[in-house]
Amino acid sequence: MSVNHCSVAASMNLIIRKEFEMKINQQKKWTCRAVLIVLTLVLITSGAFAHNKWSWRFWTPQIVIRIAPPAPIVEVVPPRPVARAIWIPGHWEFRASNYIWIRGSWDRHPRGKHWVPGHWVQKRHGWVWMRGHWSR
Repeated sequence: MSVNHCSVAASMNLIIRKEFEMKINQQKKWTCRAVLIVLTLVLITSGAFAHNKWSWRFWTPQIVIRIAPPAPIVEVVPPRPVARAIWIPGHWEFRASNYIWIRGSWDRHPRGKHWVPGHWVQKRHGWVWMRGHWSR
């Protein structure tokens, strides 16, 4: 009875490869767990959750853009679609490496709230976008 050395070598190679893949997958799982733990600790210790007297709000980081936004585009406002609609003007948004214009749109006006328009604010090192929102 002869033993085919090629098939034995191929089987051993397959077993070794499977064991190696299992070890790599285990390492990836532990690495992902470690990264999640570190990110959680960073969020908790950095004061990312600011206390508001009514609720806990997640802090949104400000991205500073060194290039000033262009002047707003004057838009033609289409007819109001429904009685309780309010026009939200367009604005410049910075994506990747340049500004793009986000067109204005009609939005439903929630009762008891008013629209605070988004705007660019000049800070010490550049420009920061302050998002528009509904407020009481």
